[in-house]
Amino acid sequence: MALGDRGAAVKTEQKRLNDLGAEPPLVIDGIWGPKTQAAYVTFGSPEGGTTTATTTAGSELLLPGNAQLWYNETADEKWVVYEVPGVTLPDGTTSDPVFTSWLIETDADLEAVVGPGKTPTYHFSGSEQDFTDKGVIDLGGVQELDIKDLEGDPFETWVEDMTTLAAVQPWILDDDYIGLIVQAAMERADGQLSLEEIQGTKWWKDNTVGQRAWMETFFSDPSTAEQMLEDNRANMKFQLSEAGVDNASESLINWMADRTTMGVWSKSKLDTQIAALSDPYSVDVIDDDLFEFMANESFVPDTTRTGEDTVRGDLEEWLGPVYGKWTDEQIARKAGEIRNNPDGQIEFIESLKDQRMAMYPEHSDRNLSYQSIAQPWRAYTQGIWGAPAEDTDEVFQQVLRANDPREAGKLLRGAGIDRGYDKTVSDVVSGIQTGMKSNVRGAV
Repeated sequence: MALGDRGAAVKTEQKRLNDLGAEPPLVIDGIWGPKTQAAYVTFGSPEGGTTTATTTAGSELLLPGNAQLWYNETADEKWVVYEVPGVTLPDGTTSDPVFTSWLIETDADLEAVVGPGKTPTYHFSGSEQDFTDKGVIDLGGVQELDIKDLEGDPFETWVEDMTTLAAVQPWILDDDYIGLIVQAAMERADGQLSLEEIQGTKWWKDNTVGQRAWMETFFSDPSTAEQMLEDNRANMKFQLSEAGVDNASESLINWMADRTTMGVWSKSKLDTQIAALSDPYSVDVIDDDLFEFMANESFVPDTTRTGEDTVRGDLEEWLGPVYGKWTDEQIARKAGEIRNNPDGQIEFIESLKDQRMAMYPEHSDRNLSYQSIAQPWRAYTQGIWGAPAEDTDEVFQQVLRANDPREAGKLLRGAGIDRGYDKTVSDVVSGIQTGMKSNVRGAV
């Protein structure tokens, strides 16, 4: 650290110096000022300044930095420990820190760590159980460390980096994996892990075949993995739009796509979730994680009424305004069924044909729709009444069921006279007069 340095690493060191007895206690402000420097010289550096301690193997440890010296009282062991900060998890909570440790095996190594002739000052002392409770990850002996080129706090940007990467690489939040990558970074020149090492983690053991396949793809061919993410996100946007969800945010689209890409959701699970989002009457249940994501975004699906106009049109065509009168809820449900069933439209029309046959059995041709039946009788009624017929008129419905011009004529003329339709009355009077004249001429 140097005067003027700022950040989380400075706060960590200020807290440590206070724990060691800095007087007066430092303000934990994350600024490396003169008071912090003075306390550091007193409690942290054997030479009165920033130092590195060299092990017998020639490796360098950044002390004090973010490295800590811990003492296991039960086993009388000294450890160099790095505290790996907790990271933000997908649900918004923060994970516990992870402690990675290297055993100081010889007095020479201890001297290299704390400085010649210096008495060790431990950041933490405890029993074997205390070490276990903290979840300390043992990564071997201190001589295995190889961090000659490491400067500053190795975990200064850890939280930000890990949180970003975990969005599509969830395994990096696994404690076993964290231990491996810290070990690789501290002990290996290239800092790389092997696939075999990753396959030994708890994450690998606990997750599905689909999730493992995604990890293998990402590990072995990152460019292909990135292309899969991009392609599936574009496809997800199209799928949601096709289903009628028009206001899905980019973050929701990407989240749902990535669940499938990463093997968390199967294709069938994705289909049910799209159906649940697009159809308010769907029997499919929204996944708990998806529900929580939507709640955090205050997202309410704005679904188009895709298919509902088609349902209304089919009802009007085959059953007409009397028997085709459905509630909005019934129409929405049927539209949802049709959207989720490739053959739904055909099956719906076939069911309407059956209903039409039951309502108007006198019309025996099953392929005749209500509108095909009603249209000529509308013209017939217009001719007798001189006024258009309402399909909901009971007399008109009797005409349709009669399907007989003579019977229909009687019904319409009687109703026309009762209702005072001018044309009907005039036609009837004219007919009577014509009949009377004919009878008079016949008598003469």
